[in-house]
Amino acid sequence: MARRSETVKTDSKKRRKLKATRKLLAPGPRTVRAWFDTVINPLLKGLTEERSRLLHLNWTFQFRPAALESIWPAEHYVPSNARANFQQFLEFYDSVKEDVDQHDHLVASLTEACQKLHETLVKRSRLPELYRELTSEQSLRSALEKHRRAHILSGRNSTQEDLISEIFGGYPPSDHLAILAQYIVNNTGDLADHITTAPFWNEYREKLLTALQSPEVQKQYTATSSVGSRLMKTSDALSIELQEIRLRLSIEFDVPYVEPSSVESESKWYA
Repeated sequence: MARRSETVKTDSKKRRKLKATRKLLAPGPRTVRAWFDTVINPLLKGLTEERSRLLHLNWTFQFRPAALESIWPAEHYVPSNARANFQQFLEFYDSVKEDVDQHDHLVASLTEACQKLHETLVKRSRLPELYRELTSEQSLRSALEKHRRAHILSGRNSTQEDLISEIFGGYPPSDHLAILAQYIVNNTGDLADHITTAPFWNEYREKLLTALQSPEVQKQYTATSSVGSRLMKTSDALSIELQEIRLRLSIEFDVPYVEPSSVESESKWYA
């Protein structure tokens, strides 16, 4: 126990020494250029795209594995081979590190909230009942005909199983409720025609959304939306801070936000 205490004290001493040393240092133009290209600009781009999804309550949740497909911890918006630059940048800006930590904590919380909402929809809502009702042969055929997909089937001789297979494609029956719950969790609008579940979801979306009306589901839905709202505020604050730092660094070191030579090389593709 004594050795562990000594190790903690030594690590703490090293961190204080590193922090004191950092205060005596300042980045130069080459470091600022690297921060712009590999840290700040990619982060701002990722956070802008993240905000659009959060604004539309599209959590990009995937039930397998239980994760957010396009809303990530801040580090994941930075190229993987530039993570050392990201860590260096945070060493110079404690307030950014605090916002990043808060952002990443909320991403984890949103993932957990989406997972709970998904589980509640599958196991403790009207969704199974609605699924049974809307996958009757008549309902399925009606959805396919309205969305011009019935021609793929073998005429009126198609069985209910054929129709379900046409709509849910490669998903096994055990996943049908899960995929519908995933759409509900993500506040999915109309699906594009090329998606196999589009005829069913687009036709019966409003009915399926009534699964949200039970008190237990509504409680979890509200909790999920609340986490998403807090994440968007944190994401916005982080974006504003990054933009302010970029402006100060750009003026102080006479470094443009974007390297002009990179713009010229890219423009050749549009000539």
